[in-house]
Amino acid sequence: MGKPDIGAGIYHSKTSQTADGIVTMAPGDITQVGMLLGAVATLGTVIGVLWKQTQTHFHAVNETLDDTKIKLRDCEDDRLRIWQKLAENAGCRVEDIRGDK
Repeated sequence: MGKPDIGAGIYHSKTSQTADGIVTMAPGDITQVGMLLGAVATLGTVIGVLWKQTQTHFHAVNETLDDTKIKLRDCEDDRLRIWQKLAENAGCRVEDIRGDK
């Protein structure tokens, strides 16, 4: 007779099937449950940190976009003033110089 396997069923959940075909599982070892809960908590923390980091990056991108819009508006205003000054010096309309129709 061989040695009995003392830890044979410790790490596996026991499954059973009810009369209507539903498979149920009995909880496994408490260490296994604790490890799973620890893993879920760790993943929740990781997701929270990644979410915060994503929001920080999103905020930075939004600020850059807002600054770019302001600079674009200023640039367009400056460009229009340059065209107007060129047209004034040439004695014609801005559309004639730019070639707009």
